[in-house]
Amino acid sequence: MADSVAARRKAIPLSIALRVLDAASDVRLSAIAIRTLAHLARHADENGNVGSDEHGRPLANPMNVAPAVEIGNSTAYKAFSLLESCGYLRWERDQGAKRSDIKPGRLRIVLPEHADA
Repeated sequence: MADSVAARRKAIPLSIALRVLDAASDVRLSAIAIRTLAHLARHADENGNVGSDEHGRPLANPMNVAPAVEIGNSTAYKAFSLLESCGYLRWERDQGAKRSDIKPGRLRIVLPEHADA
């Protein structure tokens, strides 16, 4: 069974994996925020853009991340906000978007060379 789980996981780009390691040593972040970032990293491209999960649900919506990380929806929103305020995520919400909206905006893991962008 472990082999089938490993086969389903895609390789995480090195720059993204290193960013998760940076977060793991950042004392401002909670363990939940680090777990959330690690989950998002599995679905990010080499530029940090986070897409959809294996079921096609957009991960820019924290409510789609919460079950995978085994946290509540409000905790997922707090983790996104903390990661954003500490410079690890850029979370662009659609104008007027509410928690229940289907179109949640865009999400990107901020890499060190893009931190000022």
